[in-house]
Amino acid sequence: MNSVISKLFFVFSAIILTACAATSSVDSYVNPVLNKSSVKSIAVMPLTNQRVNVGQALTSNQRFVTGLRNKMSGIAISSGPDAIQRINDANLADAWNNFIVGYTQSGVPNSSTLRSVAGVLGVDSIAVGSISRIREQDAGWYQYPYIEISLKYTIFDKNGTILWEASSDTKKEGYASKPPMGEVLNEAVSQIVEKLP
Repeated sequence: MNSVISKLFFVFSAIILTACAATSSVDSYVNPVLNKSSVKSIAVMPLTNQRVNVGQALTSNQRFVTGLRNKMSGIAISSGPDAIQRINDANLADAWNNFIVGYTQSGVPNSSTLRSVAGVLGVDSIAVGSISRIREQDAGWYQYPYIEISLKYTIFDKNGTILWEASSDTKKEGYASKPPMGEVLNEAVSQIVEKLP
């Protein structure tokens, strides 16, 4: 009897662990001109997000900044609200917002806006992170609950050239309830950081 209970416990544990596993698919691009000497300074802009809270967005960006420091040591990194404040002070907030919307919709960066923003921030490149999609499902009949996040980070030089880009579709299932949003977002960022040059 004990061996039957042990086997059932093992099977049940395996189901729970399988249900809680995260799956990711990551695509990345590295421009051949990107090397350690081509990027000396970078501004990491706040994550543009859909349905994540401020703390989750800040934590994700900080994980990306840490990844940059580890993989591209020696470059000067500025990030966060300070960059946005300087853009606001230079009356570039609307232009920056239009840049984000335009690049998201067309995939073509506005080089004029990038030059202006890079000049105000005193950097030669800019990193932009965005969440394009979040899908959620509650537990149902024969369905595990899950959260799936599509996250992308892009590094532009000040002239609008894409130096590096990585996107991750990360899905994590729960057993009786959805996993925490921040946990899934952190997994997506980790997958992207692995692709940094």
